[in-house]
Amino acid sequence: MKKYFLDTNILIDFLAERSEFGVHALQIFNKARLGEWELWTSDNAVTTTYYVIQQSIGEEAARAKLAKLLRYLHIQSIEKEDLESALYSKFKDYEDAVQHSCALKIDRLEGIITRNTKDFALSALPVFAPYEVLLEN
Repeated sequence: MKKYFLDTNILIDFLAERSEFGVHALQIFNKARLGEWELWTSDNAVTTTYYVIQQSIGEEAARAKLAKLLRYLHIQSIEKEDLESALYSKFKDYEDAVQHSCALKIDRLEGIITRNTKDFALSALPVFAPYEVLLEN
């Protein structure tokens, strides 16, 4: 089974059903639902996703959507060492550096899926746009 780490934007695309991006996010989660892929993200990505979507759909609906999302995700906790290494990394965006640090701790990860591939140009892992990873699989 292939394992991928999802950046926060993929989670938001999926739960917010963003018309332009939501289709690919849905296909990614469908791979997990079918047992073809194992999806990972950080604990911070989950809380950030909740914060963003609850502003537009309300707390109750956001919690219900998040409960469904968590069925298909494995969570990598952020630890102090991740926050510190991200501070000194060459990544321009701190949050992306933290995500990358978390992803590095997951064994046999195929790569990171994000819409912001340029922000992960320095990644030690392969980085895929949603459409790219779906084309390969």
